[in-house]
Amino acid sequence: MGIAIEEVVKVVAPIALEALAKAATKLLDDTNIQSSGYSTPIGQYPEQDGEIIKTDTTAYINNKFADNYRYFYKGLGSSPPDVKYPIVGATEDIMVWNPSKNEMSDIEGYIKKVLEDTLPDSDVIEVAENMADLFQARFQEVDLSWTPFNKRYNLKESGTIVDLQMVTAAGKSTEEKPLGIASYCFVAYKTK
Repeated sequence: MGIAIEEVVKVVAPIALEALAKAATKLLDDTNIQSSGYSTPIGQYPEQDGEIIKTDTTAYINNKFADNYRYFYKGLGSSPPDVKYPIVGATEDIMVWNPSKNEMSDIEGYIKKVLEDTLPDSDVIEVAENMADLFQARFQEVDLSWTPFNKRYNLKESGTIVDLQMVTAAGKSTEEKPLGIASYCFVAYKTK
């Protein structure tokens, strides 16, 4: 479901791309993970900056996922502690919200599509609405730094828990229109 780094590079203004790559590398300062460590300076090659964004934000969210939830994100192979029921869904992705291009302009619809095969319809609606509100609020500002966020959704009616870890940044497109980027992972599992 994710988008390729080439798409991120195409829609993010070059100056914003460089700032986001530097900010992604800075995210790792509060972890024990080394940055992707490219030998050429950030800003020299846009494709490299896009790759740094993907690599470093993914490393950060995976590290923080383990810190926050006491288990490692390993996709469908994740093992939440003390859970004897199956993992029903897991995704790691990067999303660009760029309404000026009509690309993923409906954040809620995008999130529903990601979740639809893993959760009951009522859970999909609840989680997608909540996440969409978070994304839209964050993407209204222009801030070329990454903001971490985590949340555990405890959907009591269906007995599903969704553990979410993400970082978001808001910037401007090459057309100087607002856009948002989110790098995230989640694991959904049953409790009954």
